Amino acid sequence: MKTKVYLLLCILTFPIILIGQYQKKYDSLAKIYKNAETDSIKVNLLYDMFVNSYLFDLELAKQHVDEELMIAKKLNSNNAIADAYHLLNIYQRRKGHRDSALFYSKLAKENYTLAKDKWGLINSNKSIAISKLELGFPDDALKINEENKAINLSLKDSSGLAEYYNFNGAIYEHTGDHKLAIENLLKSIEIYDLLDNQIGKADGLYVLTAIEVKEENYEKGVEYALEALSIYEIYNDDSSAAFAMCAIGECYFKLKKYSEAKKYLTKSIELATKAGPIDIEGIAKEQLGTLLIETKDFDSGIKLLLESIEIKKKSDYSASLLVSLNAVGKAYNSINSPQKAITYSNEVIKISDSIKSPELLSSAYEIRSQAYKSLGDYKRSLNDYVAYNKIKDSLFNEAKLLQINTLRTEFDTERKEKELVIEKDKVEILEKESQISYQQKLLLGGGMTLSLMALGFGFYGFRQKTKRNQLEKDKVEAELAFKKKELTTHALHLAKKNEVLENVKLKAKDLKLQGDTKGYQELIKTINFDQQDDKNWESFTQYFEQVHKDFAKNVKNKYPDVTKNELRFMALLKMNMSSKEIATILNISPDGIKKARQRLRKKMALTPEISLENTVLAI
Repeated sequence: MKTKVYLLLCILTFPIILIGQYQKKYDSLAKIYKNAETDSIKVNLLYDMFVNSYLFDLELAKQHVDEELMIAKKLNSNNAIADAYHLLNIYQRRKGHRDSALFYSKLAKENYTLAKDKWGLINSNKSIAISKLELGFPDDALKINEENKAINLSLKDSSGLAEYYNFNGAIYEHTGDHKLAIENLLKSIEIYDLLDNQIGKADGLYVLTAIEVKEENYEKGVEYALEALSIYEIYNDDSSAAFAMCAIGECYFKLKKYSEAKKYLTKSIELATKAGPIDIEGIAKEQLGTLLIETKDFDSGIKLLLESIEIKKKSDYSASLLVSLNAVGKAYNSINSPQKAITYSNEVIKISDSIKSPELLSSAYEIRSQAYKSLGDYKRSLNDYVAYNKIKDSLFNEAKLLQINTLRTEFDTERKEKELVIEKDKVEILEKESQISYQQKLLLGGGMTLSLMALGFGFYGFRQKTKRNQLEKDKVEAELAFKKKELTTHALHLAKKNEVLENVKLKAKDLKLQGDTKGYQELIKTINFDQQDDKNWESFTQYFEQVHKDFAKNVKNKYPDVTKNELRFMALLKMNMSSKEIATILNISPDGIKKARQRLRKKMALTPEISLENTVLAI
């Protein structure tokens, strides 16, 4: 069964130059099938006929798998039924129907389990995990991949273990956990190197490229993708080469090397059109279309973007579809066709509700806001601008929360590592003490031995106490560093929030100019209330007091006339914030900052030669 599974893994990316050979093999199989006498022989022949017709006539392949399934059910063979369902999964994936592919891969898994076919189970698990990842369920994909790891270990399959690490890396890359992604990918590449599996190594390099692109390390991305491409080309893997070329084109585009980007994206489209799968053709056309618009070739760019939309609609890949829809909307705004821009933004907003893609949704609101502004519909423009900023603010909070959670995890990990080191030291010291004690008993006798043991254990206790003190010190320092980062994050959030609200105020002035005075007044009243909300400051104060203990108490004792607002100002000075940052957080003008400094200096009785900042820092 292992041979069949490996063959299935290959046919999705089979070299185009060998299609003619497989068509000849199919013709031979078709002749044999006509004379087949038993259903068990027919089932195996139909399987092979699907594999050999898959590339040159997809619908013919579908006919064979339908017949295979019918005969397999007649035979009541779980293994044959599972094979047929898995082929249907491959067919649906090639068509771009992800939900249907997931449905058939689950049926395949059920039957492989009943047949106790571990190789088939690995393959169906991988198909399910890929579908789960594409449909937005990465945690499910990780759990399913863990199942495969256990099976590969039981089979002692090193190649399968490398695939496990490679796929884990792809999942973590998809979720944005780049550290874990890189760790898993490097493990997979190491195993592939030992096995001399160059294609596996190239797949790992390709995912590393995706990580570098997300980190905006485009030069490094080109380096990884070119190495992967060189391997794919040696093995005539045109489908994977199309993916690599698209990645290279994207990197060159970001580096503004437009001629190189255009060359690779064009080649990617050519290969994808011949080799498939359909996804990469849509992505490459979207990238090239965006490039052409960037270089002011609007007609050609929009044409390619519209083609990418049609391709992506066939593949049911909603997130990628939204990227193309937004790109077209933005392009139409660029050529002053706001009504068309609104049409495509409306489609993004409608789809976003079902797939929960806040970044793409916020972009759609921004594009539509600009379109309404061009049409002179300032009220709708303002509403969309508010919606855009609300989502961006939410994404900002989520990003900061992720950073805080990462810091917390790193701190916990470091603490556990230190505890493990101490436990290891304890064991080593006890072993040494035991050895010394034994030798001393032999040489000096009981009385002297007891004295030396007491001395030895006293020294041991002193060392352990020192280590415990150091650990506590490290722990306190780590917690303090963590709290400082939380405090900075909270202050930046306040700054971001007030900056957004100020921008909305500017938009509201446009509304006022259109004569909607009542709506303008209500909007400004809401914004002003939000900007003066004390709840945010209460949270900030809690974080601040954890880092700078008794700061407020010490200020009040030394300068009793300082007001609540002046205390806030001093807290931000204590954090080494710039005047511009403080102005944004406190929602006052630069002139207001100057006046606040003057009032504070007067209350603190500071002479001109004394620095306000240094005085506050010393408190």
